[in-house]
Amino acid sequence: MKKLKLYEDFVKEDECKCGGNCQCDTTTKVSEQNADGTISDDEDELMEDLMGTVEAAIDDLIASSREKAYEIGGGFRGPGNVDGIKKLLLAKVKKIKL
Repeated sequence: MKKLKLYEDFVKEDECKCGGNCQCDTTTKVSEQNADGTISDDEDELMEDLMGTVEAAIDDLIASSREKAYEIGGGFRGPGNVDGIKKLLLAKVKKIKL
């Protein structure tokens, strides 16, 4: 099992007089998030652009995969090849770790 590092794991002991619990004023507390919970001012726009890019890449992958599957298998085996590709994509998406 992977151990999740806590904030205290990143604080140098000689910088913090309370032993890493950050109850003293010797460390600088950094707040990355805005009042609405976002990190940057343009986070929504950046995520919208990213989602569009990812969607376009997925659409291109599906279209080219379908085309090649039919080139390989023709009208008879092409649909089965496409189904195999679909199963592969779904298995990969289920295992996604970002």
